[in-house]
Amino acid sequence: MGIKEEWLENFSNESTVKNYEIAIRHFEEFIDDNLDDYLQKLRNDEADGWKRFWEDLKDYWKSLSYLAPITQNNKVSAVKLFFEEHSIKIPESEWSKFRRRKMKPSRPITDDKAGSREEWRKIINNTVNPAGKALFLVLLSTGARIGEMLQVKTDDLDLDSEPARIHLRAEYTKKGISDRYVFLTNEAKEHLLNYLEWRRGRKKRNGEPYDTERIFPFTRPNATKILKNAQEKAGVEEKDNKTGRRRIHIHSTRKFFRSNCGLEDALTHSIMGHREYLDRSYLRVNPDRAGKEFAKNMENLQVLEVGKTSETRLRETEISMLKASLIATGVSEGKIDEAIDKWIDTYEVLSELDSADEVKAELLKSSKPSKALESIDLGMLSLDAFQNLKEELLNLASEKSESRQKVIEEDKLEEHLNKGWKYVDQNNNGKVIVEK
Repeated sequence: MGIKEEWLENFSNESTVKNYEIAIRHFEEFIDDNLDDYLQKLRNDEADGWKRFWEDLKDYWKSLSYLAPITQNNKVSAVKLFFEEHSIKIPESEWSKFRRRKMKPSRPITDDKAGSREEWRKIINNTVNPAGKALFLVLLSTGARIGEMLQVKTDDLDLDSEPARIHLRAEYTKKGISDRYVFLTNEAKEHLLNYLEWRRGRKKRNGEPYDTERIFPFTRPNATKILKNAQEKAGVEEKDNKTGRRRIHIHSTRKFFRSNCGLEDALTHSIMGHREYLDRSYLRVNPDRAGKEFAKNMENLQVLEVGKTSETRLRETEISMLKASLIATGVSEGKIDEAIDKWIDTYEVLSELDSADEVKAELLKSSKPSKALESIDLGMLSLDAFQNLKEELLNLASEKSESRQKVIEEDKLEEHLNKGWKYVDQNNNGKVIVEK
């Protein structure tokens, strides 16, 4: 066993071992020398061995410039750690200066996104493997890291609790300090149970059993491949213009959880395993209370069931109030229908929805577009599409004579109030309806 293999045995996290092994192997290929021999040469040169390594490491860093900064920096840091633990240490002053002047901030360069419920529904429905369906629904439900979830064992499941929960032990988590409970939506629990039943007695293509102590007995690259195949089938392949990489990837499940869970800030971050919040939240000391809060907002995280989310209810209320306000000021229902019809055509709303065919059918058989609007889950729309709907309705107010009502910029509100105008309504684009 070589010195690299011996060193890697000190780490228990599968993902860490894999990433460190790749980084060190790439460095070995870069210097075009056997790692054990190279290390011995550095040790023999007690005075300047570290200087040679430092120059090689900086050149290695330059050779990785095609990678995202976070990947480039992580590879270099892994190699530095290996040599540091084998007595080849770069002075902290040199390392700090290099990081400050040369290394770009370790943040992703791809403009990724959380993905909408509609997009994730398409992805899940096009995931053939029951293991993949269960995994991604669990990730969307829990906000857990993929590396954490792939280590979960059957003993960590509590599917009898309401809601069902998973114990993420400290050894599974980032830096081993984020021991916590995470919770499952009803659909995630259902598909997890289906998967556990499906895998009994089954074997993977390599002959290894599916039914192991680990819930998801595969690697992150396997999970990435499952997601990629499902995205291709679903047609959800939006890519970043600069990097050419998909904007929805495995980490997007955490973004989806954070954006949609509807929980108070400290509890959201503690469920996600952000250590600075864990001691501030009651998640550790009272997981039952945290579970009750999760259950109240569970619908926000369900992507397969079509029940109304809190976002849907809020948007429906907002549109209803806006329509009532318009009617009260003399705008006819016919005008409102025309505005909705224009919105559906102009902004290609139907293309955003799986239910597009049903809505189109409703439009064809009804002379009232407002009836078709009732078939659209407003919570599934992008923010831009929803704001466009409000804008079309607000424009109706501007068609009234100035003596009745008009639309103004928000910063003009105080001026109009001083002149005797009254506030009627407002949208999120800075437009306000006032009347006299």
